[in-house]
Amino acid sequence: LADHYGPIFRIRVPDSDRLSVWMLRMRVEMSMIEFRLFVHDAKTDCVTAEPACFSMRWADTRKQWRLTRQPLVHLDDLDLDGRSEVVVQKREHNGTMVNSAVYHYLHVTDDLALKPILERETRLVNLYAEGEGYVNRTVEKLAPGRIRVTSTLVKRPFDTDGELAGTVILEQSKHGEPFKVVSRQLRLARYQGLLVSVCGD
Repeated sequence: LADHYGPIFRIRVPDSDRLSVWMLRMRVEMSMIEFRLFVHDAKTDCVTAEPACFSMRWADTRKQWRLTRQPLVHLDDLDLDGRSEVVVQKREHNGTMVNSAVYHYLHVTDDLALKPILERETRLVNLYAEGEGYVNRTVEKLAPGRIRVTSTLVKRPFDTDGELAGTVILEQSKHGEPFKVVSRQLRLARYQGLLVSVCGD
């Protein structure tokens, strides 16, 4: 692998005895770092032809990383098709604030391409809170290709109990395709724009 990609780092991924995930650091500019991820299949000895590219800002203090948690990369069968997605946890930044941790779900195709199917802003700063507060989004697998994302208002980033803001149902047209919003249930009107951070179709 190193002969093909150059200097690389293997990421320890829980619950994987076949697929391994590797990182190739591309460049660092000012406070940004760009890296690429690819997978290696131990059974076929094949690798991803075009690695997935990510960029993120450096975290200067331990406090800035409080929205993220280990492991930063893991496997999870999000759409219940019997094949695990690669999940990458990434720190997002806006202006002068470190304001969210985003989980990127990448479907692994037969030829080991990494195809995005969902980006879940899992923990984010609650801009409506009086004082310190956060919005936590949890995902529940309802059926193959169907999930529910629940937004809860909490005092600390990793709290599990709080006030329900609302839920969103997302579905796939078929396995391996991106999830799309099919319904929303709002409990707190002012959080209507926070049930889904970014939605295309």
